[in-house]
Amino acid sequence: PPTTSSPAAATLANSSIPPYLRSPAAARTFLDQMQAAAIAGAAQSPATATYLPSGGSGNPTGFTFVKGNYVMGSGSGSGLLIVTGELTTNGGTNFTGLIFVIGEGYVNRNGGGGGAFYGANFIASVDWPAQSPALAAFGAPFFNFNGAGNATMQYDSVAVANAFGLLAPSVLGVSEH
Repeated sequence: PPTTSSPAAATLANSSIPPYLRSPAAARTFLDQMQAAAIAGAAQSPATATYLPSGGSGNPTGFTFVKGNYVMGSGSGSGLLIVTGELTTNGGTNFTGLIFVIGEGYVNRNGGGGGAFYGANFIASVDWPAQSPALAAFGAPFFNFNGAGNATMQYDSVAVANAFGLLAPSVLGVSEH
């Protein structure tokens, strides 16, 4: 059956939650920054990112930002995947890395098969771009399993570190002498 969850405000202040997921405003800023990074990376030669401005499908590798819905193929993917619409996977889909479904906050896993996800998944329902007025609280995320078979979703710290390693380093400060 489908699973939905309304995050409790007290747990969002927990320091183990990444700063970009502690509030809708922070999540929107994160999406703005990641979209800009993907656009810049896609424009490089060779490309260091994939930017899909109108949704898409396939087996993502590297840093992939999807504005809209995304359907993962039945093969294998890896890296950092950010989807602002609905993410749909098939039973045989495999992925190693980090998946963010921030925006619609809707994941649909269809069909049987023995697909495995190793790394981490973050699902959050937030208005992006912001409505007027912007929502002050996260909506309920949605995660649905359809079909039979075996599905593995397992945290893997190495896969997460490798996914974050795909992003350019952040500037932490500037000093002049």
